[in-house]
Order: sequence, then structure tokens, then C-alpha cells
Amino acid sequence: MSVTNSHHAEKEHTLLSIFSLTCLALMISVPFLVTYHMPPIASFFKEWLAALFGILAALYLAGRNRAQFQLPVVTFVPLLLIIVLGLQVWLLKPDYWQNQFIAALYLGFSALIIVLGSNLRHVLSLEKVVPTLAWAFTSGAALIMVLLFIGKFIPEESAAAFWILNGRAGNVGQTNQFSNFIALGLASLLYLRLTGRVKTSLIIIITAMLLIGLAQAGQRMAILYVLVLSVGGCLLLKTTAAQQTASIRPASLLWLIPGFILAQLVVPWMTFLEPAIMPAERLASTMGGESTRLMLLEQGWSLFLQYPWLGAGWAEFPWYNFNLTEDYPSLKGLWHNTHNLVIQLLAETGITGAFILLAGIGYWLWCQFTAPLTAERWWLLALLSVIGIHSLLEYPLWYVNFLAFASLLLGLGAEKPLQIRFRLAPILFIAVFIFALWSLGNLFSSYRQLETTLSTLREEGLPQAEIDKNLQKLLQLRSETVFTTVADNFLVRVLPDQPALMQDKLAISQLVVENWPGRVEVYNHAYYLAMNNKPVEAQKMMRKAIKQFPEYREAYHRYILAKAVKGNERVLPILIIVQDPYKAAQNIETNSQ
Repeated sequence: MSVTNSHHAEKEHTLLSIFSLTCLALMISVPFLVTYHMPPIASFFKEWLAALFGILAALYLAGRNRAQFQLPVVTFVPLLLIIVLGLQVWLLKPDYWQNQFIAALYLGFSALIIVLGSNLRHVLSLEKVVPTLAWAFTSGAALIMVLLFIGKFIPEESAAAFWILNGRAGNVGQTNQFSNFIALGLASLLYLRLTGRVKTSLIIIITAMLLIGLAQAGQRMAILYVLVLSVGGCLLLKTTAAQQTASIRPASLLWLIPGFILAQLVVPWMTFLEPAIMPAERLASTMGGESTRLMLLEQGWSLFLQYPWLGAGWAEFPWYNFNLTEDYPSLKGLWHNTHNLVIQLLAETGITGAFILLAGIGYWLWCQFTAPLTAERWWLLALLSVIGIHSLLEYPLWYVNFLAFASLLLGLGAEKPLQIRFRLAPILFIAVFIFALWSLGNLFSSYRQLETTLSTLREEGLPQAEIDKNLQKLLQLRSETVFTTVADNFLVRVLPDQPALMQDKLAISQLVVENWPGRVEVYNHAYYLAMNNKPVEAQKMMRKAIKQFPEYREAYHRYILAKAVKGNERVLPILIIVQDPYKAAQNIETNSQ
């Protein structure tokens, strides 16, 4: 009887493992095929799908019936960062606590995936888990490239154009994320060849396709990806080859370098791709000029020095960047991140948050030296190197899908996890699973209502009764969901410009612009200041807006001029600035002297 029960439990455990690995494979590949990238949050459905598959995969933890439970030390990084965010809400009293709350949800998801990766590895071993995930990355990247080629020949009016995007980033939508995912696919393909799972002819075809993808996207960081996978991969592979038999020679990875050079020579002739400037050419053209990245790092460091312990607060960098706009003449546009993970944490979470991250990652790396370097560990280090490079030049971990990748890899590679005898772990994870699914369902429902409401309010000729109904819905979404920042951003635009509402509009606009100083937001805020009889503040805001977003000045000039023609005298101070911001600024400086 006991043998039968044991066999039944083992069969259930095997099915749960297969289900979990299948969900992880879908988490890796499916979100990058989503083509719906529309405001107010362009990446919402892509991130939502990644979270859904990750949570479904985590059901494996609820099915574990072993007394020994694996808790990697690196799990404490997201958990402690959640505490830091809680302290910010308590001590700093941010205007939008929802920023910290959403970040905490992301970090909680990260901790869950880290624990899942560690326990999967403990039960199944890396040798059984990694091939499935490597195939998911490789097939996902190859499919994206195939769709990119197909998309170039699909007419825009075709129904298929909605499902296959025509652009340098393919269905991914953003070229930096596209390049990262292609590099992850390339690293996974190399692992599959290293372990003899892919034939030489197939690897040549797929590698050529992926290198063409990296070249046509025009991202300079692609050069770093190729270097780390070729030179760094070769050095690591020599150690791996000394410990186990490899299907390829370490030096063969160096062929990626001439292959990528050749791709950059060939791609400009593939005019149907409409390629960007090649990565090497972009790198050469920017080496002599001002570096935007260095300016952002300088701003981030400056913000850290002002708030060294807990940071300025989550999502506070954009407003700080905007207020420094006149000190950086060449820096244009909205910059809401320093494009460097460490500096961003220093700026917004202080030395506390940065130390938690660096200590946790440092311990994880130190533990790698104590473990034998297998082909699977080579794969883990290769993928984390690509994500690490991306995180030091962009902000991929602010997206659930990339955060899930990094968390899963850290969990799979964690050495010396804490061994906890916790028999109630399945019950705990069932509760976590239910809460996570409920949260995802609530987020999906709220976001769809937000989309519908905003779409309705954009319609022209809408009856007043319908406008009032949707405004009430927007106010409800503002107060009852985590999308308060988005709701406020649109609420301040759709409220009528009546004198009785101008003070309220200015108050909401102040919150909005400090959270997201975008092009429309800052120009409108100058207008609301002027309408509230604050001409000096309005002129200062307008000058900054024009400097940061000069491309919007002419359109806004026509808008303000139309207001002035209708007899609105309060807009005259900002009309002067919009007409000639530089002359107006000189006159003000002369008067002040």
C-alpha cells in the first residue's frame, strides 16, 4: 500500500514539474510575441502575461511535500527592498504611495520566482531544467526574427499586420529589449550546441539570423553582448571543458566576432529590413560628443548625495531630472531613469537599497566560485551577463518579463541555500498563489476599465451625460485601484477649463507633473499656473518645458495664441515665452540684475 502511495505521489510530482517547466517556457517566449503596445501603459499586457505564467509555474511550490525547503540567500534582496519601500511610504509621505506599492508587487513576484528556481533545481537538477528553458529562449528569439522578416512583406492594411509588427524591434516593440532577448536566445543556442543538442548546420543558420537581428536593431550594447558571449564565453568554456566533455571547442565561440562584423556589413544592403545605423557606426559617431548616459549618472549621483540613506523616494528621479534641465543644455526629452541599476537605486532608495542589492548579488557571485563550472552553469552566467550589461545601460528590470528572467536565473544558480524544515510551506504557497491570481485578475479588470473609460472620453461629440458618467468612473478608478497616477494624468486633461475648476486642476497637475514630467504634462502645467494667476511660476515652467521638449513649442504656441485671441489675458505671460523663449529669458535676467 505504501509503495502504491509513493508511486502515485511521485507521478503527481512529475506532472507538476512538467507543468511548472511548461509555464516557465511560456513565460519566457509568449510575452515577447504580444503586439498590443498601446497607452496608457504600453507594456501592460506583455508584463501581465509574464506574471501570469510565472505564478502558474509557482504552483509547483504548493505541491511540494518534502520537509526540506530551499530558501536562497539572494531571496532576501527583493524582500528587504520591499521593507525599504514601506519605510519610504511611512517616512517620506510620497504623493503617490502607489508607486512604492506597485514596485513592492514586482519585488514580491521576484522573490517567488527565485524560490521557485532554487527548489526546481534542488529536486530536478540543473541538467534537467536548463535544456527546457534554453530551448524556450532559442525558439522565442528565432520566431521573433522569422516574424520580423515576414512583417516586412505584409501590407499595413492587412489584418495580419496587427499580429506581426513591421519594425526593427519586431513584435517586441522596443529595440533595446529586442536586442537583449535576441542575445539571450543566442547564448541559449550556444549552450544547446555545447551540449550536443543542435546540429552544426542548424546553429549556423539560427546564429546568422540572430546576428542579423542584432545588427539591424542598431543598439550599441549589442557589441557588448557579442563580446561577452564570445570572449567571456570562451574563457569560461575552457574551464568547463576541463571538467566535462563539450561538443565544441572554446575557441569556436570567437567566431561570433567576425560573424557580427560581417552582419553589419551585409545588413545595410538588405534594404527591405529598413535597418538602423549599424552598432559599430553608432558607437564611433558618439565617442567624441557628450554622453547622455554620463549626464544621467551625474544627476543620479547628485540626487543620492542629497538623500543618502533612504533615497529621494521611488519614481522621484524624473522630477529631479526635469528641474535640472537648464543646467544640461544638450539633454532633451523625458528621462525617468538613470539607465543604471546601481545608480538608480542609490538615487531612489539610498545607500540602504543599493547595499542590499550589491551585498546579495556579491554573495551570489562569491558562491559561484565554490561550485563546479558545468555547461548549465555556463548558460546561467552567460544569460545573467547579458541582463547585467542591459541593466547597467537601460532599465530592463523595471519590466516584469525581464525581472522574471533575472529572478529565475538567480534562483537556479543559487548555491548554499538555507535549508528550512517547514512542513506548512505548501499551505503558505497555496495562499500566495490565490492572492497572486486574485491580484492579477483585479489588475486586469481595473486596467481594462481604465482603457475603456479613457477611450470613451477621447471621443468627440460625446453627450454631457456620458462625459459625466465616465468622469465618475475615472474618479472611482483613481481612488480604488493602483492606477491613480494614470487616472490623474488624464483627469486633469478632460476636466473642463472652467474658472471654478482651475484651482483643482492645478493641484492635480502638480501631482502629475512631479510624478511624470512628460511633454504634454509640463506644457499644460505652465498653462494651469497662468490660469491660477501665477505668471512668474508659469513662465519658469514654460521655459523649462520648451528647453526639454522644443519640438512641441509650435503646436502649443498655436493653442495659447487661440486662447489669447479669445480674450484670455492670463495666458499672455506664457505666450511671451512661447513666442520667443530665449529673448524672454534674456529680458528677465536683465531685469533681475
